[in-house]
Amino acid sequence: PATPISPVAGSFRAIQKDMTSITVAWSAGNFNGGTAGQYLVCYRPKPYTALFQDSCLPTTTGLSATITNLTSMTQYEVAVRAQSSTGQGAFTTLYVTTVGRFHWAG
Repeated sequence: PATPISPVAGSFRAIQKDMTSITVAWSAGNFNGGTAGQYLVCYRPKPYTALFQDSCLPTTTGLSATITNLTSMTQYEVAVRAQSSTGQGAFTTLYVTTVGRFHWAG
């Protein structure tokens, strides 16, 4: 069997973000006949000195995930890849910045 094909880049997007969390979603990948198809979501803050594998969520069979305990006003590189009994697909990535608290002069 062939290696899984990860979600298409255009389908991988941030659907919600706040000061300390980012929720991402994607369309299904192709597991190429492999069993137990799952997705691995990893992330790292800018500057991108850490490896993706240092900060990953538990694998999921769903099509979305929420990353928590992030730092506000920080850019993150977030990646998802499909994996199954036949192996792992390549990472599909996007860049998302958490929001900060606004202070109004008054």
